[in-house]
Amino acid sequence: MSSFLLFKNVNQSRLKNSTIKDGFLIPFQNFGGKGETLHFAHANGFHPLTYQQLLQPLTQHFNVIAIEHRPFWQKKPTSADNWEQIANDLIQFLDSQRTKNIIGVGHSLGAVATMFAAIKRPDLFKKIVLIEPVFLPEMMINLFHLVPFRWRKHLNPLIRLTLKRRDIWDSKAEVFESYRLKKVFAGLSDEVLWDYLNSGLKKRSDGKVTLAYSKEWEAHFFSLAPKIWKELKQLKTPVLGLRGEHSDTLFPKQWAKWQNLKTTHSFLEVKNTGHLLPLEKPQLVAKEILSFLNT
Repeated sequence: MSSFLLFKNVNQSRLKNSTIKDGFLIPFQNFGGKGETLHFAHANGFHPLTYQQLLQPLTQHFNVIAIEHRPFWQKKPTSADNWEQIANDLIQFLDSQRTKNIIGVGHSLGAVATMFAAIKRPDLFKKIVLIEPVFLPEMMINLFHLVPFRWRKHLNPLIRLTLKRRDIWDSKAEVFESYRLKKVFAGLSDEVLWDYLNSGLKKRSDGKVTLAYSKEWEAHFFSLAPKIWKELKQLKTPVLGLRGEHSDTLFPKQWAKWQNLKTTHSFLEVKNTGHLLPLEKPQLVAKEILSFLNT
């Protein structure tokens, strides 16, 4: 069994309440609030604290918590670390907290993990919100599973681009100036972008900063195509599905397929947004989540 991986910036009360999984501690963020428990599952490459502008309004109605996925507490990915493993971590955590019948909200990777967890353990969730889940075309999923893992970077350019990304800078300010110009972050306010950088960067021993969620982990998840369409049919929990109008992840055909497959689910497409919908329009998304949960 591996030794514990402890974070320098984690306070003792948080460690004491963390869940032991595979010899590691699963850290989590407690955003506070009163009422029923709401768990938020973050996307690939992001930290839960990136979503503060989305989650803080929810604390007016719920006790909001969020585990940190494996890239924050396990140094390198293994062949066993797939999308369903993130769901298993979530189940383990919720069981350790002895909590059931909660609200589950997830973005991208976190949405898929929340869906898998709700299918495996429907007793854990009363309602779930899936924001921009990675529901890829079935042909693409099948192709990924036919191709050896080491060749998949040739199928998904995101893998190559991620591994080539710069991941060491002199300061957070330098990263902010660089990222502020990137198209992918154009829809984020300065405040949200700083939330992303403050939670997603860590100091090195030489004083420079690097990614807390390594690009190797991020590329690893891009190399995996979760099988979701047969599994989605098994989902019985009430669902709100959210899509960004200009999403480059949840394509229009798959969005329509989901709606045809699960006619009891609620759906909303948000104008002038993309895959980073909950970071681009956090207050609007929070409002829509609360509207769904109050029905």
